[in-house]
Amino acid sequence: MTRSSSAAASTGPPAGPSRRAGIGIMIVLVAQLMLTLDTTIVNVALPQIAGGLGFGPASLS
Repeated sequence: MTRSSSAAASTGPPAGPSRRAGIGIMIVLVAQLMLTLDTTIVNVALPQIAGGLGFGPASLS
């Protein structure tokens, strides 16, 4: 009886620190993607923002 229950327990998905590490890496990757997208959008829209606010190129940085 002990033998069959231990065999069934070892066939499941890995649990514990490796799963938490995977979730942590996924969160970091999504955050990095959001930062990259934000920077790209701002860089593309910067000339329009400067024109709308009446700023010169030197005052945008």
